[in-house]
Amino acid sequence: YCFGDDYKSRERLVRFLAPKYVKAKYYHYRDADSAITDFEQSLISIYIELQLPILILRNHPLHYSPVMAGMFSLNLEFGVKLVAFVEEKLSSIEPKYYYDQVFLTNTLYEKYKSEVLVFSSHIGYEGELVHKIMFDKYNFIGQPKFWDVKACDVAFNEACLLRSRALVKLPFFSFLSALYQRGR
Repeated sequence: YCFGDDYKSRERLVRFLAPKYVKAKYYHYRDADSAITDFEQSLISIYIELQLPILILRNHPLHYSPVMAGMFSLNLEFGVKLVAFVEEKLSSIEPKYYYDQVFLTNTLYEKYKSEVLVFSSHIGYEGELVHKIMFDKYNFIGQPKFWDVKACDVAFNEACLLRSRALVKLPFFSFLSALYQRGR
């Protein structure tokens, strides 16, 4: 195992080590099963043009987590900070349900949320620079590329449309972050 035994039960954190091995201006973290959409590309372009350190995308009613582990971007400086957080906190991370998102929320997000650019269709947290984006139930960011959304188009998507009319702004409580993750 090339990253050592400490990562065997915490494989989801390995992707956050990229800045340690590859130097780039930006790091875009995505789940392997979701294709990057043209819409997402346009949001990334805005983020790069604004030269902000962190980009978070939430484009579905179930994107409750302050940081979706497969839908965020960092500049080099913050990529290096993320590596340091991973290496510092690795032994204390319990590999439970959505541990990668809980880790990101409790480290990077909690410390730097005032420097984050958020594009969200449904939810924003107090203290964020959040911009409302439209929800497209057939082409949302983070959609698994082999998932037939139209086949899942029953009452769930109708509820999504009702909830997508306004951005809900909520306070963020770090001690409740695990509940945000499980809300998905």
